[in-house]
Amino acid sequence: MCCARAARDGLPPARAWSLAAEAASAGADATAGMRPRLGRASYLGERAFGVPDGGAAAVSIWLGTVARR
Repeated sequence: MCCARAARDGLPPARAWSLAAEAASAGADATAGMRPRLGRASYLGERAFGVPDGGAAAVSIWLGTVARR
């Protein structure tokens, strides 16, 4: 369930943020198996496999911090 849907369903904002943080973490983890095509990571090529995208990981950390506040 995404944060917007959680809010529409009447969940408390803290729970909605928590769900958003969980989704962001799962999304960041999923980028580890992707080959970067743009940005600085694209220069790494095959060496980037197994490492989550830095931007996705950062957003995941930010959302996790907001969710804990």
